[in-house]
Amino acid sequence: MIFALSFLLIPGSANTETMIDRAPALGLAGVQFSLGLSFLLVWIDAREQDAFVWLAAFLALGSANNLYRYAGGGDMTLIVPLMCGLLYETARAALRIRRNWAGYAIWILDIASFVLQLPSGLAGRGETFIRPATLVTSALVVFYSIRAIRSGPVEIRLIGWALAVYATLFAGPVSISVLGWQLYPMSIGSALFGFILLALLLRRSQADRLEKQRLAGELEAARAVQQLLLRKPDSALIDAEYRPAAEVGGDFWQAYALDDGGHLVAVGDVSGKGLKAAMLVSLITGAFRNRKSDAPSAVLGELNRVLVGGMDGGFVTAIVGRFNPGGRVTIANAGHLSPYLEGSELEAAGGLPLGLDGDAKYVEHEFQLNPGEQITLVSDGVVEAANPRGELFGFERAREISRRPAQEIAEAACAWGQNDDITVVTVRRGEA
Repeated sequence: MIFALSFLLIPGSANTETMIDRAPALGLAGVQFSLGLSFLLVWIDAREQDAFVWLAAFLALGSANNLYRYAGGGDMTLIVPLMCGLLYETARAALRIRRNWAGYAIWILDIASFVLQLPSGLAGRGETFIRPATLVTSALVVFYSIRAIRSGPVEIRLIGWALAVYATLFAGPVSISVLGWQLYPMSIGSALFGFILLALLLRRSQADRLEKQRLAGELEAARAVQQLLLRKPDSALIDAEYRPAAEVGGDFWQAYALDDGGHLVAVGDVSGKGLKAAMLVSLITGAFRNRKSDAPSAVLGELNRVLVGGMDGGFVTAIVGRFNPGGRVTIANAGHLSPYLEGSELEAAGGLPLGLDGDAKYVEHEFQLNPGEQITLVSDGVVEAANPRGELFGFERAREISRRPAQEIAEAACAWGQNDDITVVTVRRGEA
């Protein structure tokens, strides 16, 4: 493509000797264009690597400048201030430096240089206002590079060396004459720098990809363990549906058969998300299995004592219900949503969430579950589901569908717009 454009750029009166004299500029334009395209393609596959796209834009401007040299033998001085800004952004992203006042100052200087250079640049005259921009930008890039070389890991040090050398060339003379050929240190340096940085950043990208794969494997293992902990209940009258918002979630539920023929059921929600919340779920389910009592208030007290001091500012909401064979239901609530009985919200006021106060007490509420009736327990992911317009699924919709099977309730909330873990547990008393 670059060579095809060259025939359009060279005036018809230009002779072969002129074209040969300007061949280095054309070759550099081709190298810079190819490197810039490579960086752009790599960035499309690794969007988190900002350095790729900044360097692609930098090399694209360098390629355009060399094509202009090949066409007319001059320099597009107008674009140099823009190249300064792109060089700084490349260095910032490659060395993993946060945006700061120095970066904003560089862009202000570069834009001012561009505006001041506009009249003389359009008239084809010198580089009156671009030297301050190139010198200040190069000095800042060299400063960051030296700091990275002194204290960064091996990969960052190598990138720092490449940036320091190139920034020095960038501030040097535009061209030098060697054996009758006009050579351009800045353009040659950008090509070499591009090759080096491409290799180093590809290495970093590969390392990041392997790290993400490792973390994904750990999350998948955690998800599998969590699914085992949140096993399906052993009663046909108890149904449960769990839909984590990510690979692992912070919701939990447990259902255990008791010796008297009843069941102990719990639903809860750990504040926060991700692996940390999932680890707390594992701790809670382990404590639930090793409980010393089947009384709902006592179970919450035991869980609370296990969690106090280890939540790091977080908390856990939970509700525990004991379902006796005769239909009597005893419920204790620790800051969780109240359950629904046949489409009506039960008055089961909650105490403090777990993990906040080791001396917290939990009150038990008793209800009667008649044959064929259903109690539904949900996590806040159901009522907080939000559609694209920002409308919540809400308590009213949750109440209206609370008679349905657990899977249908969870699917309705997910279809509305899931943004948190969703857990639904239903307990039905058999027909008399």
